[in-house]
Amino acid sequence: MRKIKWQFSPLVLAFAIFVNSAFAGETNSLSRADELIVEGALHFNEGDFDEAIASFSMVIQFEPTNANAIFNRAAVYHAKGEFEKSIADYDKYILLNPTNDLAFKSRASDYAGLGQTDKAISDWNDGLRLNPNDATALAMRGFQYSRNGQFNDAQKDYYKAIQLNPTNASAWNNLGWLRATCPFASMRNGKEAVEAATKACVFSNWKNGQRIDTLAAAFAEAGDFQQAIKYQRQALGLNGANEKERKEMESRLELYEEQKPFHETSPN
Repeated sequence: MRKIKWQFSPLVLAFAIFVNSAFAGETNSLSRADELIVEGALHFNEGDFDEAIASFSMVIQFEPTNANAIFNRAAVYHAKGEFEKSIADYDKYILLNPTNDLAFKSRASDYAGLGQTDKAISDWNDGLRLNPNDATALAMRGFQYSRNGQFNDAQKDYYKAIQLNPTNASAWNNLGWLRATCPFASMRNGKEAVEAATKACVFSNWKNGQRIDTLAAAFAEAGDFQQAIKYQRQALGLNGANEKERKEMESRLELYEEQKPFHETSPN
């Protein structure tokens, strides 16, 4: 199962909300904890994750129930790929604020990063219960369903996400990948795969190599290997893929050159 690169950015969101309120006159001055939270967010935006964690940890040391600091530190741990530490912080945050859908969705992303699909789906369910009209969350829950072999549930989520937001590139991409590469022939449809993958590329301005990779797989499923080869080479020409992903893309290119489509193996 190909890994979909995606994550929420709760720290950036929380920082923006905090700064807007702080400097709009809703507070007369910033406390030391507030200053450290702003400092941590700035470190995060500059890519200095360790300094960001240090700032948030200092707040938590003296204010163990400071929800903003806990939430933002979790986001930094996620950005570093330290998913277990991120989950531990989201656990604490959710105890303090159990109605924040973003916390559940962000923790779901951590579980997905650890390959704990059932826990990821459970958190997506809770997040969507709190905010059912989040198209991106539906697209990502659908991907977890797909990883779990629940392809019909995945397809339903993609269709619903697109209905809510017809320009959601993640939903179109995931639908295109499913219709092109699903292990079960009954779920594959080359024509629909090409249509969905093309929209994903358009809505991401043709700058996302992974989505162009999906379009190549879609053309291969539709039997147009010339186009599949063209777009697979285009995908390989873009930066962003790690070494493992590049090798997988190169393997798919070899298949297309042999006039063969790419189909995933069943996860079950």
